[in-house]
Amino acid sequence: MSSSTFSSKHWLFLFLSIVAAVVVTFAVASEWMLRVYVAPHDNFEQIASRLVSSSQPNAAFGDSHVYSVRDYNAGDFINLGTGATTIRKMNDRVRFYYRSLKPGQVIIQADPHSFAEYRLEAQGSYVPETYSNIRLRILDPTHRGFMSQYWLRLLTTGKLTEQPPSYDQLWAHVGGMLINQAKTDDAPAPAPAAAATSPGASPAGARPAAPTQAADGATKAAATAADPASRQKVDQESLAAFNALMEFEVTTHTPAANFRERDEARIYRDLIAFLVSRGAKVCLVNYPVDRFYRERADRIPGFAETRKFYQEVARANGIPYVSFWDRFDDLSMFQNTDHVNEKGSAILAGEAREKCFGKAGSG
Repeated sequence: MSSSTFSSKHWLFLFLSIVAAVVVTFAVASEWMLRVYVAPHDNFEQIASRLVSSSQPNAAFGDSHVYSVRDYNAGDFINLGTGATTIRKMNDRVRFYYRSLKPGQVIIQADPHSFAEYRLEAQGSYVPETYSNIRLRILDPTHRGFMSQYWLRLLTTGKLTEQPPSYDQLWAHVGGMLINQAKTDDAPAPAPAAAATSPGASPAGARPAAPTQAADGATKAAATAADPASRQKVDQESLAAFNALMEFEVTTHTPAANFRERDEARIYRDLIAFLVSRGAKVCLVNYPVDRFYRERADRIPGFAETRKFYQEVARANGIPYVSFWDRFDDLSMFQNTDHVNEKGSAILAGEAREKCFGKAGSG
Protein backbone atom coordinates (compact mmCIF):
# COMPACT_ATOMS: atom_id res chain seq x y z
CA MET A 1 0.00 0.00 0.00
CA SER A 2 1.50 3.34 -1.04
CA SER A 3 1.75 6.28 1.29
CA SER A 4 -0.40 8.35 -1.09
CA THR A 5 -3.17 5.74 -1.00
CA PHE A 6 -3.04 5.59 2.78
CA SER A 7 -3.10 9.38 2.94
CA SER A 8 -6.21 9.62 0.75
CA LYS A 9 -8.06 7.08 2.83
CA HIS A 10 -6.93 8.83 5.99
CA TRP A 11 -8.22 12.20 4.85
CA LEU A 12 -11.48 10.69 3.66
CA PHE A 13 -11.98 9.02 7.04
CA LEU A 14 -11.16 12.28 8.81
CA PHE A 15 -13.60 14.20 6.62
CA LEU A 16 -16.40 11.71 7.22
CA SER A 17 -15.69 11.74 10.94
CA ILE A 18 -15.99 15.52 11.01
CA VAL A 19 -19.27 15.41 9.05
CA ALA A 20 -20.63 12.74 11.40
CA ALA A 21 -19.62 14.79 14.43
CA VAL A 22 -21.36 17.88 13.02
CA VAL A 23 -24.54 15.91 12.27
CA VAL A 24 -24.60 14.33 15.72
CA THR A 25 -23.91 17.68 17.41
CA PHE A 26 -26.72 19.33 15.44
CA ALA A 27 -29.11 16.48 16.25
CA VAL A 28 -28.30 16.65 19.97
CA ALA A 29 -28.62 20.45 19.97
CA SER A 30 -31.93 20.25 18.11
CA GLU A 31 -33.33 17.66 20.51
CA TRP A 32 -32.26 19.86 23.43
CA MET A 33 -33.84 22.91 21.79
CA LEU A 34 -37.12 21.07 21.20
CA ARG A 35 -37.33 19.79 24.76
CA VAL A 36 -36.29 23.06 26.44
CA TYR A 37 -37.80 25.76 24.21
CA VAL A 38 -40.56 24.11 22.18
CA ALA A 39 -42.15 21.37 24.31
CA PRO A 40 -43.20 23.57 27.28
CA HIS A 41 -45.21 25.88 24.99
CA ASP A 42 -46.23 23.64 22.10
CA ASN A 43 -49.88 22.66 21.63
CA PHE A 44 -49.05 19.17 20.46
CA GLU A 45 -46.56 18.43 23.23
CA GLN A 46 -49.05 19.48 25.86
CA ILE A 47 -51.90 17.40 24.47
CA ALA A 48 -49.60 14.39 23.92
CA SER A 49 -48.54 14.51 27.56
CA ARG A 50 -52.14 14.67 28.78
CA LEU A 51 -53.23 11.83 26.51
CA VAL A 52 -50.52 9.61 27.96
CA SER A 53 -50.77 10.60 31.62
CA SER A 54 -54.53 10.92 32.18
CA SER A 55 -56.96 8.12 32.96
CA GLN A 56 -60.08 10.28 33.38
CA PRO A 57 -62.92 8.66 31.35
CA ASN A 58 -64.91 11.91 31.07
CA ALA A 59 -63.34 14.28 28.54
CA ALA A 60 -63.89 17.00 25.95
CA PHE A 61 -62.07 16.86 22.60
CA GLY A 62 -61.57 19.49 19.93
CA ASP A 63 -59.53 22.54 19.00
CA SER A 64 -58.92 25.91 20.68
CA HIS A 65 -62.68 26.50 21.05
CA VAL A 66 -62.65 23.55 23.44
CA TYR A 67 -59.28 24.42 24.99
CA SER A 68 -60.56 27.88 25.94
CA VAL A 69 -63.26 26.31 28.15
CA ARG A 70 -60.77 25.80 30.96
CA ASP A 71 -63.52 24.97 33.45
CA TYR A 72 -64.04 21.61 31.77
CA ASN A 73 -61.04 20.62 33.88
CA ALA A 74 -62.49 19.30 37.10
CA GLY A 75 -62.04 16.37 39.43
CA ASP A 76 -64.36 14.27 37.29
CA PHE A 77 -63.63 15.69 33.83
CA ILE A 78 -60.67 16.67 31.67
CA ASN A 79 -60.22 19.11 28.78
CA LEU A 80 -58.31 17.39 25.97
CA GLY A 81 -58.79 20.16 23.42
CA THR A 82 -55.94 22.12 21.92
CA GLY A 83 -55.39 24.64 19.14
CA ALA A 84 -55.28 23.66 15.46
CA THR A 85 -56.95 20.29 16.00
CA THR A 86 -58.42 18.92 12.77
CA ILE A 87 -61.03 16.19 12.55
CA ARG A 88 -58.30 13.67 11.68
CA LYS A 89 -56.22 14.68 14.68
CA MET A 90 -59.24 14.57 16.98
CA ASN A 91 -60.06 11.11 15.66
CA ASP A 92 -56.52 9.85 16.34
CA ARG A 93 -56.46 11.34 19.82
CA VAL A 94 -59.85 9.97 20.85
CA ARG A 95 -59.00 6.47 19.62
CA PHE A 96 -55.58 6.56 21.32
CA TYR A 97 -56.98 7.85 24.60
CA TYR A 98 -59.71 5.23 24.76
CA ARG A 99 -57.64 2.39 23.33
CA SER A 100 -57.80 0.60 26.70
CA LEU A 101 -59.72 3.09 28.86
CA LYS A 102 -63.50 2.66 28.96
CA PRO A 103 -65.03 6.02 27.96
CA GLY A 104 -67.55 7.84 30.12
CA GLN A 105 -69.02 11.24 29.27
CA VAL A 106 -67.39 12.44 26.05
CA ILE A 107 -67.95 15.88 24.50
CA ILE A 108 -66.95 16.09 20.84
CA GLN A 109 -66.64 19.45 19.10
CA ALA A 110 -69.25 20.07 16.40
CA ASP A 111 -68.29 23.44 14.92
CA PRO A 112 -68.79 24.50 11.28
CA HIS A 113 -65.21 25.68 10.83
CA SER A 114 -63.93 22.12 11.33
CA PHE A 115 -65.01 21.59 7.71
CA ALA A 116 -63.37 24.77 6.38
CA GLU A 117 -60.90 24.14 3.60
CA TYR A 118 -57.87 25.11 5.69
CA ARG A 119 -58.87 22.44 8.23
CA LEU A 120 -59.40 19.66 5.71
CA GLU A 121 -56.41 17.48 4.93
CA ALA A 122 -55.37 16.77 1.38
CA GLN A 123 -55.89 13.08 0.66
CA GLY A 124 -52.85 11.08 1.72
CA SER A 125 -51.06 14.07 3.30
CA TYR A 126 -51.90 13.41 6.94
CA VAL A 127 -49.16 11.91 9.06
CA PRO A 128 -50.47 10.06 12.15
CA GLU A 129 -49.34 11.58 15.44
CA THR A 130 -47.05 9.88 17.95
CA TYR A 131 -47.77 10.49 21.63
CA SER A 132 -45.04 8.58 23.50
CA ASN A 133 -43.05 10.67 25.97
CA ILE A 134 -39.83 8.80 25.15
CA ARG A 135 -39.85 9.56 21.42
CA LEU A 136 -37.08 11.59 19.78
CA ARG A 137 -38.62 14.95 18.94
CA ILE A 138 -36.23 15.53 16.04
CA LEU A 139 -37.70 12.48 14.29
CA ASP A 140 -41.30 13.40 15.06
CA PRO A 141 -43.14 14.58 11.90
CA THR A 142 -44.99 17.09 14.06
CA HIS A 143 -41.73 19.01 14.62
CA ARG A 144 -39.42 17.85 11.85
CA GLY A 145 -40.88 20.09 9.17
CA PHE A 146 -40.58 23.18 11.33
CA MET A 147 -37.02 22.72 12.57
CA SER A 148 -35.56 25.54 10.44
CA GLN A 149 -38.31 27.90 11.66
CA TYR A 150 -37.66 26.97 15.27
CA TRP A 151 -33.92 27.65 14.94
CA LEU A 152 -34.43 30.88 13.00
CA ARG A 153 -36.82 32.28 15.56
CA LEU A 154 -34.71 31.16 18.51
CA LEU A 155 -31.47 32.60 17.07
CA THR A 156 -33.05 35.89 15.99
CA THR A 157 -35.35 36.56 18.96
CA GLY A 158 -33.98 34.33 21.72
CA LYS A 159 -37.42 32.82 22.34
CA LEU A 160 -40.12 30.77 20.66
CA THR A 161 -43.23 32.06 22.43
CA GLU A 162 -45.37 34.72 20.82
CA GLN A 163 -47.22 37.76 22.12
CA PRO A 164 -51.04 37.71 22.03
CA PRO A 165 -52.16 38.78 18.53
CA SER A 166 -52.94 42.47 18.17
CA TYR A 167 -56.22 41.67 16.42
CA ASP A 168 -57.62 40.51 19.76
CA GLN A 169 -57.20 44.06 21.01
CA LEU A 170 -58.67 45.48 17.78
CA TRP A 171 -61.69 43.19 18.13
CA ALA A 172 -62.26 44.13 21.79
CA HIS A 173 -61.80 47.86 21.33
CA VAL A 174 -63.85 48.41 18.18
CA GLY A 175 -66.43 45.71 18.88
CA GLY A 176 -67.17 47.15 22.30
CA MET A 177 -67.57 50.66 20.90
CA LEU A 178 -69.88 49.42 18.13
CA ILE A 179 -72.16 47.78 20.66
CA ASN A 180 -72.10 50.86 22.87
CA GLN A 181 -72.68 53.12 19.89
CA ALA A 182 -75.66 51.01 18.84
CA LYS A 183 -77.14 51.33 22.33
CA THR A 184 -76.49 55.07 22.34
CA ASP A 185 -78.06 55.64 18.94
CA ASP A 186 -80.83 53.07 19.55
CA ALA A 187 -79.93 51.56 16.21
CA PRO A 188 -78.20 48.39 15.00
CA ALA A 189 -74.44 48.29 14.58
CA PRO A 190 -73.10 49.39 11.16
CA ALA A 191 -73.43 46.87 8.36
CA PRO A 192 -70.22 44.94 7.59
CA ALA A 193 -67.87 46.20 4.92
CA ALA A 194 -67.10 44.21 1.79
CA ALA A 195 -64.96 41.10 2.21
CA ALA A 196 -61.30 41.83 2.67
CA THR A 197 -58.21 40.09 3.94
CA SER A 198 -56.55 41.33 7.11
CA PRO A 199 -52.78 41.28 6.61
CA GLY A 200 -52.18 40.94 10.33
CA ALA A 201 -54.31 37.87 10.88
CA SER A 202 -53.70 34.24 10.11
CA PRO A 203 -55.85 31.12 10.38
CA ALA A 204 -55.62 29.13 13.59
CA GLY A 205 -53.16 26.35 13.15
CA ALA A 206 -50.15 28.22 11.76
CA ARG A 207 -47.03 26.71 13.33
CA PRO A 208 -45.02 27.12 15.45
CA ALA A 209 -47.48 28.66 17.89
CA ALA A 210 -48.18 28.86 21.59
CA PRO A 211 -51.55 27.53 22.81
CA THR A 212 -54.47 29.96 22.74
CA GLN A 213 -54.87 31.78 26.06
CA ALA A 214 -57.30 34.38 27.39
CA ALA A 215 -56.10 37.85 26.46
CA ASP A 216 -56.52 39.89 29.63
CA GLY A 217 -55.89 43.11 27.75
CA ALA A 218 -58.63 42.30 25.26
CA THR A 219 -61.12 41.52 28.03
CA LYS A 220 -60.36 44.78 29.83
CA ALA A 221 -60.62 46.72 26.59
CA ALA A 222 -64.01 45.16 25.86
CA ALA A 223 -65.31 46.03 29.32
CA THR A 224 -64.09 49.61 29.01
CA ALA A 225 -65.34 50.12 25.49
CA ALA A 226 -68.77 48.70 26.30
CA ASP A 227 -69.24 51.10 29.22
CA PRO A 228 -72.61 52.88 28.65
CA ALA A 229 -71.04 56.12 29.91
CA SER A 230 -68.77 56.20 26.89
CA ARG A 231 -69.95 58.18 23.86
CA GLN A 232 -66.87 57.72 21.71
CA LYS A 233 -67.55 57.04 18.04
CA VAL A 234 -65.57 54.52 16.04
CA ASP A 235 -63.20 56.19 13.59
CA GLN A 236 -63.46 55.00 10.00
CA GLU A 237 -59.94 53.59 9.86
CA SER A 238 -60.51 51.39 12.91
CA LEU A 239 -63.93 50.34 11.61
CA ALA A 240 -62.45 49.36 8.26
CA ALA A 241 -59.74 47.30 9.95
CA PHE A 242 -62.31 45.66 12.20
CA ASN A 243 -64.60 44.78 9.30
CA ALA A 244 -61.64 43.40 7.34
CA LEU A 245 -60.68 41.24 10.31
CA MET A 246 -64.21 39.91 10.75
CA GLU A 247 -64.65 39.17 7.06
CA PHE A 248 -61.31 37.38 7.02
CA GLU A 249 -62.23 35.26 10.04
CA VAL A 250 -65.61 34.21 8.69
CA THR A 251 -64.41 33.69 5.13
CA THR A 252 -61.53 31.53 6.36
CA HIS A 253 -63.87 29.48 8.57
CA THR A 254 -66.55 28.97 5.90
CA PRO A 255 -67.12 25.23 5.37
CA ALA A 256 -66.13 23.72 2.04
CA ALA A 257 -69.05 23.40 -0.35
CA ASN A 258 -68.44 19.67 -0.77
CA PHE A 259 -67.68 18.91 2.89
CA ARG A 260 -70.09 15.96 2.95
CA GLU A 261 -68.06 14.27 0.22
CA ARG A 262 -64.71 14.75 1.96
CA ASP A 263 -62.99 12.03 3.98
CA GLU A 264 -63.40 14.07 7.16
CA ALA A 265 -67.19 13.65 7.09
CA ARG A 266 -66.76 9.86 7.05
CA ILE A 267 -64.03 10.00 9.72
CA TYR A 268 -66.27 12.10 11.96
CA ARG A 269 -69.22 9.72 11.61
CA ASP A 270 -66.97 6.70 12.25
CA LEU A 271 -65.48 8.39 15.32
CA ILE A 272 -68.90 8.91 16.89
CA ALA A 273 -69.93 5.35 16.06
CA PHE A 274 -66.70 4.09 17.67
CA LEU A 275 -67.38 5.94 20.90
CA VAL A 276 -71.01 4.81 21.05
CA SER A 277 -69.95 1.21 20.43
CA ARG A 278 -67.56 1.48 23.39
CA GLY A 279 -70.43 2.54 25.67
CA ALA A 280 -69.56 6.25 25.83
CA LYS A 281 -72.16 8.89 26.64
CA VAL A 282 -71.37 11.10 23.67
CA CYS A 283 -72.52 14.68 23.14
CA LEU A 284 -71.82 16.94 20.16
CA VAL A 285 -71.29 20.59 21.10
CA ASN A 286 -71.24 23.68 18.89
CA TYR A 287 -69.26 26.43 20.65
CA PRO A 288 -70.25 30.13 20.80
CA VAL A 289 -69.10 32.98 18.60
CA ASP A 290 -69.71 36.67 19.12
CA ARG A 291 -72.48 38.65 17.39
CA PHE A 292 -70.18 40.18 14.75
CA TYR A 293 -68.97 36.76 13.59
CA ARG A 294 -72.45 35.25 13.89
CA GLU A 295 -74.23 37.94 11.86
CA ARG A 296 -71.86 37.35 8.96
CA ALA A 297 -71.79 33.56 9.22
CA ASP A 298 -75.58 33.26 9.38
CA ARG A 299 -75.78 34.74 5.89
CA ILE A 300 -73.61 31.92 4.49
CA PRO A 301 -75.53 28.66 3.81
CA GLY A 302 -72.50 26.48 4.52
CA PHE A 303 -72.57 27.24 8.24
CA ALA A 304 -76.20 26.12 8.59
CA GLU A 305 -75.52 23.10 6.39
CA THR A 306 -72.70 21.83 8.62
CA ARG A 307 -74.84 22.26 11.73
CA LYS A 308 -77.47 20.19 9.95
CA PHE A 309 -74.81 17.52 9.32
CA TYR A 310 -73.92 17.38 13.01
CA GLN A 311 -77.60 17.10 13.93
CA GLU A 312 -77.96 14.19 11.50
CA VAL A 313 -74.95 12.42 13.05
CA ALA A 314 -76.41 12.93 16.52
CA ARG A 315 -79.82 11.55 15.52
CA ALA A 316 -78.26 8.56 13.75
CA ASN A 317 -76.45 7.61 16.96
CA GLY A 318 -79.16 8.54 19.44
CA ILE A 319 -77.00 11.16 21.15
CA PRO A 320 -77.55 14.87 21.97
CA TYR A 321 -76.40 17.78 19.85
CA VAL A 322 -76.12 21.01 21.85
CA SER A 323 -75.58 24.37 20.18
CA PHE A 324 -74.17 27.39 22.03
CA TRP A 325 -73.72 29.24 18.72
CA ASP A 326 -75.65 32.30 19.94
CA ARG A 327 -75.25 31.77 23.68
CA PHE A 328 -73.49 35.09 24.39
CA ASP A 329 -74.05 38.58 23.01
CA ASP A 330 -71.99 40.11 25.82
CA LEU A 331 -68.43 40.70 24.57
CA SER A 332 -67.10 40.41 28.11
CA MET A 333 -67.62 36.64 27.78
CA PHE A 334 -65.07 36.39 24.94
CA GLN A 335 -61.33 36.76 24.59
CA ASN A 336 -61.81 37.32 20.86
CA THR A 337 -64.52 36.79 18.26
CA ASP A 338 -64.81 33.01 18.62
CA HIS A 339 -63.13 31.96 21.88
CA VAL A 340 -64.62 32.41 25.34
CA ASN A 341 -62.53 33.84 28.14
CA GLU A 342 -62.43 32.80 31.80
CA LYS A 343 -65.78 34.41 32.49
CA GLY A 344 -67.43 32.68 29.56
CA SER A 345 -65.70 29.40 30.36
CA ALA A 346 -67.12 29.32 33.88
CA ILE A 347 -70.65 29.51 32.48
CA LEU A 348 -70.19 27.38 29.39
CA ALA A 349 -68.52 24.37 31.03
CA GLY A 350 -71.35 23.87 33.51
CA GLU A 351 -74.11 24.46 30.97
CA ALA A 352 -72.54 22.13 28.41
CA ARG A 353 -72.23 19.24 30.82
CA GLU A 354 -75.75 19.74 32.18
CA LYS A 355 -77.37 19.98 28.74
CA CYS A 356 -75.34 17.04 27.47
CA PHE A 357 -75.60 14.69 30.42
CA GLY A 358 -78.21 16.14 32.79
CA LYS A 359 -77.72 17.63 36.25
CA ALA A 360 -76.34 14.36 37.57
CA GLY A 361 -73.55 14.52 35.02
CA SER A 362 -72.69 18.20 35.37
CA GLY A 363 -69.95 17.76 37.98
